[in-house]
Amino acid sequence: LKDYSLQNMRSRLKIFYVFFIFIIILYIEYSRIITVAKDYESMLNNPTIPAFFIREHFIREAGVKYDPLFAKLAVRIIDDKTNTGTSERKEKSVETELVSDNYRETISTGIEVTQIVTDITFNSIPLEKDKDFSAPSVILFDSYDKQVQTTPEAINSNKYLEYGEIWFDSHIISTGAKNMEVRNVTEVTDTADFSFYKITACRFEDHLLMKLQGPEKSFDVILALPSASKAVYIGITGENASISSKFNGKYSIHL
Repeated sequence: LKDYSLQNMRSRLKIFYVFFIFIIILYIEYSRIITVAKDYESMLNNPTIPAFFIREHFIREAGVKYDPLFAKLAVRIIDDKTNTGTSERKEKSVETELVSDNYRETISTGIEVTQIVTDITFNSIPLEKDKDFSAPSVILFDSYDKQVQTTPEAINSNKYLEYGEIWFDSHIISTGAKNMEVRNVTEVTDTADFSFYKITACRFEDHLLMKLQGPEKSFDVILALPSASKAVYIGITGENASISSKFNGKYSIHL
């Protein structure tokens, strides 16, 4: 009788243990669902947040903040509502002409850098020839709308992050990058066109490799990103500069 009672107690304990584990699993799954659902509803009901921001937020945070399965379901719901794979995000073409009197007065739409080599070529001439300085420059950043942001509201809503700035004299400023280095600086001696500039860029995991060439110098830039999941965009700007991809009838900004 004692053996039977002990065996019966063990069986009940096993059932209770299995049931307890099942409840814990349900609670964990429920918590994961609620986390996604709460954030989705909160952002969806905020009129200042565009749908593309919500979509890319769940894509980027999948496996980080959210369960990948439930994050993927949230993205699918957004796509079903908008009937597009890219939600409300509108692709903006890169400008073919820029006029920037003061530094960062005008900045091009961001050109994304991926694992495919990207070449960007353009011409830049002074707006006012009597001024001492005239030069184009590059801004490296990440932003949901591919634009360089300046106001706190836009920076927050577009999750804007600036990695750094590059001038064609090999001068750099690193801001949000983990590390940024200039290498292989070479003086250009056979320049045929003093208005011609070229950028070659490629991304490998969490590193960006760039080669920049101006009328006076050629050099490489290696940039370490803060996260492999972050996007990288190149924005073209300048100071006292008229930047054009149609200078002298040439088409020269290309991806």
